[in-house]
Amino acid sequence: MKRYVMVLVVLIGVLVGLGRAPEAKAGIFTANGEVTYKEYWMPHSQFTGGCTDAGLPEDPNGSWYVEPGVLNKCPKMMQINIPDNFSGALKAEVYLDLWRNYDSHSAHFRVGNNPTVYTPDTGSDWSRSPWVGEIPLSSLQQTTTFTFWAEHGLYHIHDIAVRIYYDDTHPLLVNGSPATAPDGELTIIKSLDDNVEVPANTGGLLLVNKDQLTLRAQFAPGSGAKYVEFHAYYDGYDDDNDGVSRDWHNIGRNNWWPGGYDASTHPNGGTINHIGTAAVLAAGGTISKDWNLRYIINQPGVKFKIRIVATDGNVREGPATPEYTLARYYPTVYYTIPGFTDIGLHMSGTQADTVAVTFPLPADYSPIDYSAAYLLGMYWKRPKFSFNGTSPAYISEGAAADEWELGVRTLNKTVLLPGNNSLAYFYTTGIGQFVEEPGPMIVLKGNSTDAPDIAPPYVASRLPAPNSVDVDVFTNITIQFRDLGTGVNRDSIIMSVNGNKVTPVFSGTANNLSVSYVPTQPLPANTQIPVTFYGCDLLGNCMTTADVFSFTTEPPDLTPPQITNINVVTTDSQATVTWTTNEAASSKVEYGLTQALEKPLVSDDNLVLKHSLVLPGLQTESTYYYRLTSVDYNNNAGTTTILTFKTKRTPGALISDDFSACELDSSVWSYLNPLGDAPMVLTGTGAQIAVPAGTGHDLWRSNLDAPRLMQYVANQDFDVKVKFEKPLAQKTKSIGLLVQQDAANYLRIGFQSENSNVISLVVANTVSGNSTVVFTTPVGITAPSYLRVNRTGDIWNIQYSTDGTNWTLATDYVRAMVMSQIGPYVGNTGTDPAHVNVIDYFISQSDPIAVEDPPIELNVTKVGQGTVTRDPDKASYGCNETVTLTAAPAPDWTFQGWSGALSGGELVKTINLTKSENVTATFTNSTLYTVNVNVTSNGDGVGGTVTKSPDAAGYVYGTNVTLTATPTPGWSFVGWSGGYTGTDPVAVVSVTGNMNITATFDQDEYTLDTLIITEGVGLGGTITVEPVQPTYLYGEAVTITVTPELGWTFTGWEGEGVSGTDPVLHLSMSQNVVAIARLVQNQYDLTVDIVSNSEVGQVGGVVTKDPDQPTYGHGQVVTLQAAPANGWVFDGWGGDLTGTELTTTVEMVSDKSITAEFTQQHYTVTATAQGAGHVNVTPVKEYYLYGDIVTLTPVPDSGMEFVIWTGDISNDVAPAVVVMEGNLTVEAVFGIDTTPIEISNPDVEVLPGGTTARVTWTTDVPGTSQVDYGEDVDYLGGTVTKDALVTAHEVILTGLSPETFYHYKLTSVDGFGHLVESDDLSFSTSASSGIFSDDFAACEVDSRWTWVNPLDEDNVQLSLRGDQIAITVPGGDATAPAHNVWTTGIDAPRLMQPSNDTDFTVEAKFDSAIEGFLAMQGILIQQDEDTFLRFEFHARQANEINVYAVTIDGDQAKPRKTTVVPIADSSASVPMYMRIVRTGAKWEQWYKMGQAGEWVKSVDFEFAVEVNQVGVYAGNTRFKGNLPTHTAVVDYFFNTASPITAEDSRYTINVDITGSGAVTRNPNQGYYCGQQVTLRAVPAAGWIFRGWTGDATGSNPVRTVTVAGDINLTAEFVASSEGYKLVVPVILR
Repeated sequence: MKRYVMVLVVLIGVLVGLGRAPEAKAGIFTANGEVTYKEYWMPHSQFTGGCTDAGLPEDPNGSWYVEPGVLNKCPKMMQINIPDNFSGALKAEVYLDLWRNYDSHSAHFRVGNNPTVYTPDTGSDWSRSPWVGEIPLSSLQQTTTFTFWAEHGLYHIHDIAVRIYYDDTHPLLVNGSPATAPDGELTIIKSLDDNVEVPANTGGLLLVNKDQLTLRAQFAPGSGAKYVEFHAYYDGYDDDNDGVSRDWHNIGRNNWWPGGYDASTHPNGGTINHIGTAAVLAAGGTISKDWNLRYIINQPGVKFKIRIVATDGNVREGPATPEYTLARYYPTVYYTIPGFTDIGLHMSGTQADTVAVTFPLPADYSPIDYSAAYLLGMYWKRPKFSFNGTSPAYISEGAAADEWELGVRTLNKTVLLPGNNSLAYFYTTGIGQFVEEPGPMIVLKGNSTDAPDIAPPYVASRLPAPNSVDVDVFTNITIQFRDLGTGVNRDSIIMSVNGNKVTPVFSGTANNLSVSYVPTQPLPANTQIPVTFYGCDLLGNCMTTADVFSFTTEPPDLTPPQITNINVVTTDSQATVTWTTNEAASSKVEYGLTQALEKPLVSDDNLVLKHSLVLPGLQTESTYYYRLTSVDYNNNAGTTTILTFKTKRTPGALISDDFSACELDSSVWSYLNPLGDAPMVLTGTGAQIAVPAGTGHDLWRSNLDAPRLMQYVANQDFDVKVKFEKPLAQKTKSIGLLVQQDAANYLRIGFQSENSNVISLVVANTVSGNSTVVFTTPVGITAPSYLRVNRTGDIWNIQYSTDGTNWTLATDYVRAMVMSQIGPYVGNTGTDPAHVNVIDYFISQSDPIAVEDPPIELNVTKVGQGTVTRDPDKASYGCNETVTLTAAPAPDWTFQGWSGALSGGELVKTINLTKSENVTATFTNSTLYTVNVNVTSNGDGVGGTVTKSPDAAGYVYGTNVTLTATPTPGWSFVGWSGGYTGTDPVAVVSVTGNMNITATFDQDEYTLDTLIITEGVGLGGTITVEPVQPTYLYGEAVTITVTPELGWTFTGWEGEGVSGTDPVLHLSMSQNVVAIARLVQNQYDLTVDIVSNSEVGQVGGVVTKDPDQPTYGHGQVVTLQAAPANGWVFDGWGGDLTGTELTTTVEMVSDKSITAEFTQQHYTVTATAQGAGHVNVTPVKEYYLYGDIVTLTPVPDSGMEFVIWTGDISNDVAPAVVVMEGNLTVEAVFGIDTTPIEISNPDVEVLPGGTTARVTWTTDVPGTSQVDYGEDVDYLGGTVTKDALVTAHEVILTGLSPETFYHYKLTSVDGFGHLVESDDLSFSTSASSGIFSDDFAACEVDSRWTWVNPLDEDNVQLSLRGDQIAITVPGGDATAPAHNVWTTGIDAPRLMQPSNDTDFTVEAKFDSAIEGFLAMQGILIQQDEDTFLRFEFHARQANEINVYAVTIDGDQAKPRKTTVVPIADSSASVPMYMRIVRTGAKWEQWYKMGQAGEWVKSVDFEFAVEVNQVGVYAGNTRFKGNLPTHTAVVDYFFNTASPITAEDSRYTINVDITGSGAVTRNPNQGYYCGQQVTLRAVPAAGWIFRGWTGDATGSNPVRTVTVAGDINLTAEFVASSEGYKLVVPVILR
């Protein structure tokens, strides 16, 4: 018992000291404490897209992105303006929204003149990777230039921001005053579970069984806040792709697509993936935001904060709240794919259209354990997905508001399987889609329960097993900790090992958590190690006692590490040495050019299993000796013997190899085995590579995992053939040739097995790490396989063969590349089968192999007299076979020594053969021999001399004598003959006896050629030679003279044997001469200046030159053409040219300076009036110039009106706007005004109490005021009249009835007696919205509705269907009008009713399917014809319904959301329900599909509008040229505050009964117009039915009536004594 008490005491002490892990940065918002700062966003005019081939911007005027090129070709210089004084501020940060920065820190940038180069973190291929970094304030200026470039692959920047932090002591000055951040406070956090308002700064437990929290912030009036963002710190989807899932979840965007939205249409900023954003009113108040937690797991350590943003970019952020725990009574967990690599789909054909991945789930997964499943991910555009072969569906529910917003999809939990699941992604439309890293996440939500979770977590298993022995001192200690309810609280876990508290690593979910610890220092050897473990769940249920177990460690380690898998990869100047050890150990390489290993050793003290060290600064093509040493933690050292490697030659031409040697030529080849699991052996006839199963060895993107033999070569054209011996018998085996520029840019050309019967030749191109299959074709190859690649510049010719002789062209492919490596590979992928293949040869056609796989031979040559014997004596030998050679000199001869592959003077020598070798045995004696040399001269004189070295009277046999032939000047050495032959003037002759040798010389003859090169038009001049001869002897004198023509200049001699600028050359011939004279035509400048006589700064015309050149040659004729601008005349030429012709010529014999003079014309405006009135001319000027804009406004006198213009204008447009092109004369014609008065802007304000209303309207001219009103269109309520003539009318109506709907009509009469009346108008005195509910069950449209047919079309119909109304819009061809609701107007026919401008919730049910693309039906909320909200259903493609919301304000349309709802077919969506909720300026759109569907919120947003009308509409617009016909069928339109509870029960059937009986009705309910009802009269016993009276008559007891209003009738029953009479027929004969 004491032991447990002590353990608990220790645990409590540990618990007190438990801290939290540091946070990682997330997006742009990372602060925990309160900070204030201002944001400055780079304008997108600076974002110039990518680069052209010439290195110029693709979009110089601005784009949504920028894609920098390399620094020396296409860097991006971008400027940001910071108008404030930040010199005393706190610090500065820069934010980059990066995409595809996945290539070895490709993104580089500098700020201003700061020399620091910033390299943001490497991201991934198809994914965003936002980056934040601090920069010195001193690097910023008011206008700061950022310079971006790409060091490796290309990348995008979508947004750039600078954030400057400040506080009271470090102010940011704006217009000389300290900046002020907006103010506000996060005050309340409330759970929907208990609706208890918790002060935000409290912390603690939040029960979230109902998946909703509400956050509330408070703002004082004048807080300066424009909007507020609500943020949370929690463990969830890693949406900013920084490798940390527990952080602040948000991504910052500028107000630019796709980095957010334009500020005019998205005023609340571009932040996404946070809780939400709301506008803050100037008056302050409370702002609330709901957080839906359906896919947020149970967890501790959750924090909240708000970020308050002002209009000017000032921000106050934080502080963060204390930590909260989110807990449910049931589990909620998530799973991800480890090591997921992002996916590009289609991408204009460069990527696959379908990609499948494996998603692992626990082996014990069962759908009955969970109530819901969600699939989360980050995507660009909307791909489709499928789990385990289900029908593809869109990846997110509805179109996201932002294309990089977190995608959430509800999954059918039953399609998920235990273990591995197949998840496929499908391309849908457009250029393509992305599935971004970190990839998909599945959230599983347990079965909800009202019973609190009171069970503590428990230990399910332990490793090592309790009481284990001989346990590794570095063992992984793992506790499997489980909880059946809310889940384990990781922060509560306390673990100690051997009495010391440790920090474990967690993996798995909160309900099945693996808690692991690996010692960084070894545990004591041969010792019992206790492990103590304790923990709680998220609801505070803790283990009753700590779990304690122990194990015993192994005895002390005395065994040195084993060194294996040694490999050396060399270049011409360095070597990379790799090896593995069977235990963690250090790394050391000793090396040198001798076995003394004299070079400084290279080492690494880190204890690792895989070792790699680089030896730099090596000599080219040299053999090095080296030794490896690895020492383990216990100081046991493992050491190899002395080994060798050879460095490469300097990269040059390709070298052929048939791999027949016993050792790989390491000066040519490097064997690269990236995964360290594929051994290579030389068989004597080839290089065999064995690839194991189970692991992919592919060459794709940045994964160069296939083992291969590579040469380091210069960039060059080549023609290479490769032969592979073995067949590709299993699917996804591969062989081929890799041509590499670097790790991110290469070509893979080879064969791949699609199955056992189909082999394909595949060409894959990788650029900047992005791999694409550019060619594939099936080939009829079994084995062996032959591949041939010919490169000429950028053209790659690819062929294949079955016999190595007859070749078939596969393709020609164009690819620019700076090649640095080339070689054959062996690989596998896909199903990863084991694969063994043999590379028979690699042959460059420029370096052919004379004999392939030659035998190993030992060739022995004897010099002198003697014998050489070999043991064994064979024609060829095997690899590493040893041969003994014995030299025996002949009598009087001695053995001088060995040369070639052997050296030394021993008579007996051994040689180990790894290739064919040549050996020479030299014997000598003491006899002296003579060497006589003669000279033959072919010509006049002595041709040369010969010297001997050594120069002796006699020479011993075998002596090497050097003969040197030196020709006389003007002579050439021809060659040797006699006892030695050859043409080299220096010859080494081996004396084998008395020798006579002749040296022959020929006298030289030289040629002289001349040539003129001209720059200009014409011959330029002549060349003369004196004397002229076919050839010349050495020393003969020759004179060469060049004579230029007039207007030409001699610039100098070029060629061979001549130089200088003297036109006369005197030569003494000593070589062949090519004399080239360069003559340049004289060039003159032609300057044309424009003289403009008129307004300063205006240019009167242009002059064109033909030809238009910088300069002109002597005598060249140039055509000049003057073109006056509009409103100008040409006056003439001046300077070196005269005349007034528009077109003239000038001959260039000197520099010319010419002027062209233009004069601007002046125009007048004459405006008169016919009739009573005048014309105002604006502006009034003395004269007008061409292009001036003049406004002519006709002003009629009282009682008159403008009729028409005459003169230079002949229309009735007033005012007339004229662009001046000449003198203007017009007359305005006025007549008597007969236009009636017009009414506009009618409005009604119902005053409090509902008994008084103020009616207002305006007229275009003064008139009287009259209002007729009443509860129907007879206007019996009264008339109010005012006789004063006014344009702004106001009439007060009194004595009204509250909660009543009124009709009214306006009348005005102007001073001329013209009368105008309005249409029927209406208002309601209701204190609420005044919107009434209608189930459309009546036989006529309620008078409170107004039917609007805006285009006044006969084939637009409103029809009643008894329990529905139907609005039909026609379709048609390209000439038929569309019925849209847009900035161009409301052209859709509609049924509208008035509304008071108060809050409301309305709901409509549509019984019509959407069968035509862009057919529409929905709800319209209207202020007037220019300002309204459109909520609707429409379709753009099959099996989808779009739930759409857009607001229109004048010419500004702002789409709010399009939610795409997948459906099986069009009928599956019927009925469709829509609900609109208005709360002040806040709007919500909800929808439901089908009777059994659930209500789903599509969007909420804010839009300030005065609501005057609401209603339903039908519409259409063109989709790919088609205009669909559509009928919208509306079942009901309800104000949910006053719904019709018994729908379609408008009318009643009242039946009175006389007598005794009953009447049944079928159906028995309220009735709608047109409904058929069957009445059945059932008499009581002893009674009979007589008949019906009232609205139905007849005596049939069963009667069917059609309802057309209320029905009143009587069923009459009589007693049977009254009811029967005996009728007897009378027959007359």
